[in-house]
Amino acid sequence: MSKKFIVTSTVVLSWMLTVGCGPKSEWVNISPSKQDVFEKQFELSTSEATFQQARYDENIVSVAFRALKNGRSVEGLSANDFNVTENGQPVRPFTLSADTERTKETADIIFLVDITGTMVELIETAKKRLAEFIRTSRSRGYHTRMCFATFGDYTVKACSRFYDNNPNDPSTESQVRELLSELSQLRAFRGNGKDPGWPDLDENPMGALVDASKAPWGRDSQRFVILVTDWGFLYSPNNQGTIGDKAPTMSQVTQAIKESQMKVFAVTRTQHVHRGQQLTWDGYNTPFQGEQGIVQTSGGEYYDFDKVLRGEISLDTVLENILDRLNTTYKITYTVDKVPGLDPSLPVNKRNVGVQLNNPEKGQTERGSVTSSMPKGRPEYQRKWMLAKEPLQPESVRVFVDGRELNPSERAVSGGEVLLNEVPAPGAKLRFVYMFTDVKKHLRLEPVLFSEPVEGANLSVYLNGQLAQPSDYVVANDLEGQSSLTLTERVLAPEDPYGIRNSRGLHLKVVLDCGGHVRQGRMRGKAGTTTCVTTPAK
Repeated sequence: MSKKFIVTSTVVLSWMLTVGCGPKSEWVNISPSKQDVFEKQFELSTSEATFQQARYDENIVSVAFRALKNGRSVEGLSANDFNVTENGQPVRPFTLSADTERTKETADIIFLVDITGTMVELIETAKKRLAEFIRTSRSRGYHTRMCFATFGDYTVKACSRFYDNNPNDPSTESQVRELLSELSQLRAFRGNGKDPGWPDLDENPMGALVDASKAPWGRDSQRFVILVTDWGFLYSPNNQGTIGDKAPTMSQVTQAIKESQMKVFAVTRTQHVHRGQQLTWDGYNTPFQGEQGIVQTSGGEYYDFDKVLRGEISLDTVLENILDRLNTTYKITYTVDKVPGLDPSLPVNKRNVGVQLNNPEKGQTERGSVTSSMPKGRPEYQRKWMLAKEPLQPESVRVFVDGRELNPSERAVSGGEVLLNEVPAPGAKLRFVYMFTDVKKHLRLEPVLFSEPVEGANLSVYLNGQLAQPSDYVVANDLEGQSSLTLTERVLAPEDPYGIRNSRGLHLKVVLDCGGHVRQGRMRGKAGTTTCVTTPAK
């Protein structure tokens, strides 16, 4: 049986090497060769973060909600169609972003994924889908901020920072590159000593949800968590596993969801047959311990994990449904100080806001998040900014306030924190450019993809001229019959085995040995493609 690999070299944002795809075109002969070689140089680059100083001169409350009738969104409503209350007190005046007027809201999305050994194939598929979503949502005009968090029996990586993907702000392109680089390193771990779920079967997604509720959510963003796991969960008091009382109760999970106002889109199982035994898990999409399921509590959506595995549901569906929530959401805004009888000093979690349609025949409302310009009352204006938990290189830090770069004497750097001498004005836009002391954070990587599984293929990887050790990269298959290559952590370790720091970057070379067969190709613009085709040996 003949076999072929189609190899295409393409640069997207920072870098991407893709094998497969491309339109059909005329084939032309290229000089015979035994190998296809693809090379790319990746330079070190800076990180960026953007913030905006809040405005505390007025306490402005925003309420996101949907209007539904028979499960479908109701459009064309006006402010006169709604009755708004806060703690039982009528709210007037308020403004409504009507269906014909509203703009796309910002979506904060945490991809919260189980990285234990059974999740390899789904994660490899999810990486491709998320990369496509990151790019296409920007091109379609959606403002998203995304963060990745992982777990097993414990939270392996918490969400400490959202990467901004604002199509109206070209400077956020650098954050998109960082986001894609972080996505490329996402993978599951197998085996004792590596698998964060070892040795029990249940994981701790509920504890990871509690941790996700503490993420640095945007003040006026709609908040979504995509939870992906293929198993049940640890909980207190009767199924604590190896983590003891660190396993949460369902009441703790419910409280965290309500306080953070995040919507959970759960890709999980409610039942599964394991070694002939029928397993059932309440709590994801059904009540547990006297609490509603996490989907019902959060007003999110449920997707059956096994249907995703079988291809009946795609991760694209989950992501599109999040965008649909943005498109079909109304927003009411009012200034607390201008509504008689309301207390401007109350924190947002003590503002019980209700929105109802005056005419029930027009439908019902489904309330989403309630946010405030003063979520905790009247805080002081900020002059200290935490950029990261990891230490920064102080001499690399640049700070811009409303476009003006501050002199180094106007700020101080301590660890991952920057302290400004002067408090920025209300509403000021701040941009930080910096580098970490850890070199690996400044190399932008994306997956190397193949059009079909490549186990057994003669594939060689060179890093800065050195033949990479097999343990320094991982080849894994996804659900669609493709393979991907990911560099392991040792490549970017502090020991710097491939001299990335001294070389100011990483030179990658991938060699596909055609085994002495004829090399043919087709030209497609400047990139072109080449193909190894098995032919009878002479």
